[in-house]
Amino acid sequence: MVTKKDLLIVGSKSGLGKFLHENIPSIEFSRNTPIKEFNRLQREGVNTIIHCAYNSKKEVKLSDFTEYISDNVLLTNKITKIPNSKFIYISTVDVYPKDRTLHSEEEDIFIDRIKNIYPITKIMSESIVRKNCKNPLILRCSGLLGENIKINTLVKLFNGLPLTLSSNSIFNYISHTDVLDFIKIGLKRDLFGVYNLSSSKNETLQEIANNLKLKPQFGDYFYDVGKIDNTKAKAILPSLKKSTSEVIKKFIGNNKI
Repeated sequence: MVTKKDLLIVGSKSGLGKFLHENIPSIEFSRNTPIKEFNRLQREGVNTIIHCAYNSKKEVKLSDFTEYISDNVLLTNKITKIPNSKFIYISTVDVYPKDRTLHSEEEDIFIDRIKNIYPITKIMSESIVRKNCKNPLILRCSGLLGENIKINTLVKLFNGLPLTLSSNSIFNYISHTDVLDFIKIGLKRDLFGVYNLSSSKNETLQEIANNLKLKPQFGDYFYDVGKIDNTKAKAILPSLKKSTSEVIKKFIGNNKI
């Protein structure tokens, strides 16, 4: 049984990290954690670390770049220095190239084919975790839905706000609960390696709008989550058999957005 002192959650003040902290006995860690607490953790260590924190800034200017790298890559390196027996890193399926190939965990990713700074910093952090930790569990997640999520495309869509994305943009969503359930199994079975945590069917933004009986004002920018093979993770957590539309309907039924 996991006790509070066994598990450290990094990024516990918002989003997935907050949800996990509220549902697993754990120690909190955020940008406001005093340095003396980090020093204590580095001296004493913990059994398990779940690293969810990242800087979610969308448009990174040169003046923001040092802070952005510090909040993402350098923070990951710092956290891996805390002695641990299991390190779980929350990554993203955006690390895969945006093409029509079905992408699985075993493929070797060509870094120069990654187009945006967010997935580049994620793949850099993955590399640091692999180098510094003994048996890490890396979870490449698709879009996350749950309590306390920031304003994303789905929230804008549901609330009638103008969208920047085109109607043929392609999405994949899973829930915070899916991630929590997978982590619980991962801790129980001591899983390691990379897992694609995604639902089993993508949806276009137009399909999502139609399913919700909404008629939004679409934009022009095209986003494609890509074709993600979730076979490996689905064998561990059968709830990942759900489609994106099923995930969305359940999320809207359980939350006020």
